[in-house]
Amino acid sequence: MTNNFTAYLLSSDGSATPVFQSLPASISMAGKLTLQGETKNILLAGGFSGLTPESPFPLSATLQLNGDLGNFPPDQLAAIGQAELRRHNSINFRSYTLDTDARLAVLAGDAGKLRDFVNVYGGLLNLGPLLLKGYEEGLTTAEDVDIQAIKNGYRIRFLVKSPIDQKKCTYCGACGPVCPEHCLSETLFLDFSRCSYCKECVNACPQEAIDLYGAEKRSLEVPALLLLEGAQTLDLPDNGEHIYNRENLESYFSSLFPCQIEEVVTCDNSLCQYSGRLALGCNRCSSACQHGAVTKGQDGISIDPLLCRECGACISSCPTGAIQYQRFSDLQFVEYFRIFRPDSATTVVIGDEKSLHRFWWHHSGQRFDHVFFLEYPTVKALTAMHLVYLFSVGAGKIILLAEEDAPDESPLAEQIRQTNQIVESLFDTENTVITLAWSELSSHLQTEVSHSLKRLNLNAGFQNRRAKLASTLQFLAEESGREASFTSKDFSTFGTLSCDQERCTQCLACLNECRMKALRGDENFYSLNHTASRCVQCDICVDVCPENALEGVPGLHLNPNFFADTVLSKGAPMQCKDCGKIFGTRKSFERVMAKLTAQNMAPGPDNLFEYCDTCRVIKIYESREKSANE
Repeated sequence: MTNNFTAYLLSSDGSATPVFQSLPASISMAGKLTLQGETKNILLAGGFSGLTPESPFPLSATLQLNGDLGNFPPDQLAAIGQAELRRHNSINFRSYTLDTDARLAVLAGDAGKLRDFVNVYGGLLNLGPLLLKGYEEGLTTAEDVDIQAIKNGYRIRFLVKSPIDQKKCTYCGACGPVCPEHCLSETLFLDFSRCSYCKECVNACPQEAIDLYGAEKRSLEVPALLLLEGAQTLDLPDNGEHIYNRENLESYFSSLFPCQIEEVVTCDNSLCQYSGRLALGCNRCSSACQHGAVTKGQDGISIDPLLCRECGACISSCPTGAIQYQRFSDLQFVEYFRIFRPDSATTVVIGDEKSLHRFWWHHSGQRFDHVFFLEYPTVKALTAMHLVYLFSVGAGKIILLAEEDAPDESPLAEQIRQTNQIVESLFDTENTVITLAWSELSSHLQTEVSHSLKRLNLNAGFQNRRAKLASTLQFLAEESGREASFTSKDFSTFGTLSCDQERCTQCLACLNECRMKALRGDENFYSLNHTASRCVQCDICVDVCPENALEGVPGLHLNPNFFADTVLSKGAPMQCKDCGKIFGTRKSFERVMAKLTAQNMAPGPDNLFEYCDTCRVIKIYESREKSANE
């Protein structure tokens, strides 16, 4: 065990490259870091944000573990520090404080219980009390109650009996004395539980201000509901996260504090293969989310930061990269290993700060050869792109720190299986990616790991998640010199398209929603082309094809054709009868003619459909001129 805590620092001396140094340091129980040496302009330091949360500069668990437990020379530690600094400086997400909203609808079937609650909490909360049974002065009795979930809360629609027209009433007092049940009070409250509907008050009113059957529709929008005694029979929406009762009232009160909202999980709908306009396509993210935070709408996929728990399921399940984890985005990940290449580290350990901190604490003073530790805030947000790319840059073994194995049906488990099957088929290496608890890690790091690649992947370019995965898979397939095919359910987001050329008219309707650019129309050859490695099998193109000419064929095939631009369909061009301009395909022209003929609408000898748009207009104009002159 070392005598001092060692601080690994990147600081600025005015030059373009940060200066790396390691210094003895101490950390007080109050979380204050004290450096024993001359330092200035610190840009980043190794350490743990959970231990020293008030640090004036970013802290890197990655740098601390690799400095203390790894066997990296100073120049490689400096590269790790620079990669960490670049990563921290690149983090960009919307963060704001959400103020407390103390509006609460309280529903009860017992007037006494409702009144007691209002008396106790009415001064603290902005209450909307609704009585469901009976009548009591000062309380609103709601009938025909309908509760719907809306954004950020609930909408309650209900009926309220309204026998007195306040605009007509002059408070003359004629109605009060004539009521035989004395159910009409001096405040004009009518207790319908005693009313016999004798209409004596109606007849006595000189202003015709009383209607015993009068009612009005009301609505109330609130962020939360409280159900007291007698309200349990209400028909409630499925989203009951903010519906409380007496048993969990403490949970409600704990939410009444301003909270910091960080929108770290985002969706770029320009990459998403779900079409909100058509309500078609990939919806793996919404299916994976167990918290109701991911929803589909007219504008595409949206994420509610109030419901998001940063579990990573939607990120790991997204094949395109539309769902991004802004604490460590796909682009940052690829850029990270451009700055630092773990050439000498054939084992990469990935875990959150808590797991890495705990491992560091229990193994201080030990050294692990050829191991690189990487702090990743949510391990369950990793995808096959991350794992395959790590293998391509030198990681022969990838260990993910988790307290428990991901369930077989979880998105991360699927990504791990994908990676392991690909690497085993190409390089005969089993279980390249495994998950372990931090307590099991040490024994696995004692085993020397070799790597199957003779040449590492030096392509640091990045377009999107699917494009990066495709280029990495192509690199690995070429390096192995093998071909492999995978058609199990785990590979359902890969595949090819088959096209019935007899049906296809090259209308290119299929291109409109393909944001991965897997489909492309070639105007020069009037062909429909497909790049299978970019296709995520969302099937939008299949669903929108007016001729039912397309069919998706799931499966990953590591061969040259899978990465090449292949022709699905090609048609003979249709040339304008006058100017010779190409304005479509012969097949589409023949299809239109066949449909017109079937409707007894076949054109005459001078078929205007044989001309381009410009010549067609000219022909129509000339025909009208000729008719006018005749």
